[in-house]
Amino acid sequence: MTSTIRGSSHLGQYVREAREGRGLQRPEVVRLMGYRNVAKGLRRLDRLEADGDYHPQVLEKLVSVLDLDEDEVRRAVERDRRDMERAWEDWADTPVPMELVLMPMPSVCIAVPPPDDAAGDPDLAERFACQTARDKGFKACLVVSRRLSVWIDAKGTVTHRTMARPGQPNAPFMRLRGRGRPFVLAREGPEVLRQRPRF
Repeated sequence: MTSTIRGSSHLGQYVREAREGRGLQRPEVVRLMGYRNVAKGLRRLDRLEADGDYHPQVLEKLVSVLDLDEDEVRRAVERDRRDMERAWEDWADTPVPMELVLMPMPSVCIAVPPPDDAAGDPDLAERFACQTARDKGFKACLVVSRRLSVWIDAKGTVTHRTMARPGQPNAPFMRLRGRGRPFVLAREGPEVLRQRPRF
């Protein structure tokens, strides 16, 4: 299991300062951690120092190699967790335009904006989404906000609603190299092959 905190991190800063305070270069630390593949170890250490992205075994080895204070490590991890929650809540509360995502087949999505009269009204947008899914015969997802999505089957019936949580997208996504990425391969209209913003 990997823990990820994007951006500057209290844990990353603590580890970097401890390493530099002991006068150790990154390759030295990686070798002391037991990595034979130094490049792999450097990538993991760099992710931890830059973003707070770590695997528990990597952190355990660093605690031993750098003689880190375990209480300070726990405090840094907790501060990162709280910062991430606050940042996610701010992101999730930022308004975005509603969008209907049609799914004609696996891994293919088409984004359709709701008509102007429905763009600000979730009930009208949902009716539009159900009608469009039924007319096209495609599964669909109405992305109402960064928090709420409405999933519709090919018959135009709402099957369920999802509420976003940190680390769990509530809009169509696919896994690329082990990481979930929201996506839309095409838009109805002149824009094609546009990737969706991260949800």
